[in-house]
Amino acid sequence: MILNPRKAIEEGWIKNYGEECIQPNSIDVRLNKLFAIEGILFLGVDKRDLPEWEEQIPDRNNFFFLAAGRAYQFECLERVEVPENVIMRLYMRSTLNRSGVFVGAGLWDTGFKNFVGASFYPFCSALIEKGARIAQVVFIKASSAGFYRGQYGDSQTFSGKDT
Repeated sequence: MILNPRKAIEEGWIKNYGEECIQPNSIDVRLNKLFAIEGILFLGVDKRDLPEWEEQIPDRNNFFFLAAGRAYQFECLERVEVPENVIMRLYMRSTLNRSGVFVGAGLWDTGFKNFVGASFYPFCSALIEKGARIAQVVFIKASSAGFYRGQYGDSQTFSGKDT
């Protein structure tokens, strides 16, 4: 069951949201940082090496340029703390979908704490303003078997690497 977004706000599951971002069943999230993905991913059974991320700087009008055919990671202004017996999902905004800029994201487990982020896959070039609403998150009731213990949670940085 998708939970009322006001419950997520009242319970403190999402921070730094904008009132204009509250939707009937979700909360819009806004673009803060953009990283071009460079290099090769190695994903083995017991080891992984992530590709490098090169931070992109917005232009003088505060727009990020996304080149067609490249992969990007993005970080949103919003930070979440997913409580026990709840999961979070992220969905792209329909404007991006209709324009060939796809968003890929997984599932945020119970216990995850960090900034909201995911990947852009632009099939056409795009200019997206810093602070623009790019996706929406929903909180879903779940029966949890435990808490998130991965490398990306409970960190002060989106990449999971404390600086």
